Amino acid sequence: MKNRCSIELMTLGGGMLIDQSLDVTLRGDLDKALKVLYFLFPETKEGEQTIYGINRDFLRTMRQSGNKVEGKDEQEKINVRFRWNKDSHDIGHLINAIRVNGGASRIERELRGRQ
Repeated sequence: MKNRCSIELMTLGGGMLIDQSLDVTLRGDLDKALKVLYFLFPETKEGEQTIYGINRDFLRTMRQSGNKVEGKDEQEKINVRFRWNKDSHDIGHLINAIRVNGGASRIERELRGRQ
């Protein structure tokens, strides 16, 4: 069986794994995992419209880093680890799928609905 494209977002005490079918596996504390998710997929409101963004500064290092990017968010006081198991082209498609399908807030609703 072929390995699915997936990304892993982690910080101390929480994280998640998101695969190509947009299935999300929570690891650890939900609130800590969501901080990492929103760090990578920030959202802003413009009137009634939500803009589903991406932390481009953080992801620029993807091409230079193999399959793992680490960084810090000083504002949230979290260390972030972002890993993937396919090439950057496949991960780009997965990142766009997350954004097109409701971004971080959709994932948050799904995870909070499981509790």
